Amino acid sequence: MKKAVSVVVPCYCVKDEYFDGLMTSLLNQTLGKEKLEIVLVDDGSPDDTYEKLQEYERREPETIMVIRCSENGGPGAARTIGLSYATGEYVAFADQDDWVDLAMYQILYEKGKEYDCDVVKCDWCREENMYEPIASELQEIGEFIEIQSKEERQELFEIKDLGGYWAALYQRNMLIENEIFFPSGVFYDDNFFAGLVCFYGKRYFFCQDKMYHWYVNTESVSMKKSISRHTDRLKVELLLLEELRVRGIEAEFHDYVEAAFFERYFLNTMGTLITRQGGMPLSLWQIMRTQLFHNCPNFKENPIIQKKFGYLYKENWVGFIAQWSMLNLEELQGNDKFLAEYEVLKHYSFMELIFMENLTQPQWELIQFCYMVLQCLR
Repeated sequence: MKKAVSVVVPCYCVKDEYFDGLMTSLLNQTLGKEKLEIVLVDDGSPDDTYEKLQEYERREPETIMVIRCSENGGPGAARTIGLSYATGEYVAFADQDDWVDLAMYQILYEKGKEYDCDVVKCDWCREENMYEPIASELQEIGEFIEIQSKEERQELFEIKDLGGYWAALYQRNMLIENEIFFPSGVFYDDNFFAGLVCFYGKRYFFCQDKMYHWYVNTESVSMKKSISRHTDRLKVELLLLEELRVRGIEAEFHDYVEAAFFERYFLNTMGTLITRQGGMPLSLWQIMRTQLFHNCPNFKENPIIQKKFGYLYKENWVGFIAQWSMLNLEELQGNDKFLAEYEVLKHYSFMELIFMENLTQPQWELIQFCYMVLQCLR
């Protein structure tokens, strides 16, 4: 029987207590094993991961396919390899320590067929506890959107979150025909994929149910304190921008592409490093500024950025954050080390601060502190 859904799972040094939960949720899908294909890609694990995957394949040879990579290419390479082996009408992606609701793929597949969709998405949620086989009460309420013009696609960008690639089904032929892939050798490869695929889907269904469960594993790559890992998002956004230029998409959707680059390359990287790493070097800020000015010299005048991030244009941005959060900077810090810097920066908006050439380290610490407050309260 032709497979309806292929689920690609990149695997690297899997731990039974997490991975078994994912596999339990996949093998018990109400879609049925006869319609489901699970593609497990061992990304060059140095331990016994391959043997564990083979054991699953031996138990369910009609459902599970195991691919072994000779070397570690990163999760993006593993996903792209898995996609090349997938045979299902639709393709989904899952991470090795997450899990899905038992009815997820049946619901999404049926919606995809009913509306002849290129992309079917559901909502997702963060989980702090490991997998428990509890069936969620699902409403199956959603919205169908068809894209027939450039204006309708731009409107879609404004009203829908098109990220969260793992909480979705993608028509496999759409991915193959448009050469949509994940980059190798970097983390945050999903940002590239999501930033590319959103320009190709024409028929979408958005399901409101939270059916994908993202386990917040403090031992996972995405949660570890590592500046090199988190700054991979800078590489990924530059790769994506170049790909969009080569394909002519950047020229057609200039304002959106520029705004997305500003948000993901600049703001999101700041937020990740400041909140997860406890700060980012001033030298990295300068590198990011240089790339931003080089690739988006007129970003400050971008109407999408102005609309979405209007608070960054406010004068006295530092004071605005303190007032908006109802916090006092001096009390929070326990000393007055920021007060002199506040007097210097108080007349500037955040956008103007980006253009300041010679920020001092104390000034940079004050900016980071205010940005951290902003991230925590948003």
